[in-house]
Amino acid sequence: MCVVVKTRQLSEDTTTRQANKPKLHWPGIEPGPPAWQASILQNFAELEDVIGELTKVLQSPPKPRPGGRQRGRGQCDPNQEAKRIQQLYKTNRKKAMRDIRQEDSPLCEVPGDEVANYFEDVFKETITELPPLPASAVLPPTQRQDPMLVTTIDKETITARLVRCSETSPGADGVTYSIIKRKDPGAHMLAVMYNSCLRYKRIPAAWKESRTILLYKKGDKGDLGNWRPIALSSCLYKIYSGILADSLGRRAASTGAVS
Repeated sequence: MCVVVKTRQLSEDTTTRQANKPKLHWPGIEPGPPAWQASILQNFAELEDVIGELTKVLQSPPKPRPGGRQRGRGQCDPNQEAKRIQQLYKTNRKKAMRDIRQEDSPLCEVPGDEVANYFEDVFKETITELPPLPASAVLPPTQRQDPMLVTTIDKETITARLVRCSETSPGADGVTYSIIKRKDPGAHMLAVMYNSCLRYKRIPAAWKESRTILLYKKGDKGDLGNWRPIALSSCLYKIYSGILADSLGRRAASTGAVS
């Protein structure tokens, strides 16, 4: 599949972006960031637009629920149902088993305000004063010039990481690992995204968003203590952060930073 994404010229929306950009006050200078930083921010905003377009390419429209899973609406074709289960098993074994055993996760019927108040109280921030670090824990600066942790991310590295990813529910963008594998088999789009993020040392704001769902454990469904919140992050971001984590782990092991 060949995908061509047309990006706008940087000069097209410069006036609009500058007019809508919030004014930042920097100490000792005129209101607004320095010229070099404003240029980076503007170019990264363009990059976010491009990544947003690429994400739309990877998105798939929601599929209607198969007729065989809707009780009381007639029987489905056994051959089609068997084919669906086989395809689902290749991408998500746990969901395939839930479908076979008809173990749909129930929905939480507790009012949303009560849910929000309950979990805000459970996960409220607590301020803990940590003791100062001992002198032995502070490492002296080294004179050795180490190479950069990651300079570029090649398509082979992305593909290898993607193979290790188990199918999970998608984040807010709706992009799953199976969709990525199917629509970008050579990791061409991902390589463009990730190397651009490396160059700018930033990630799109959309990757910092997640959607939270409640999974039922056991017991009374009206007791929120019997529900477990799960934050679903963007699969695109999880691949990127996983690659960086792998590189950091290899560097730490090779330098003896960890044993």
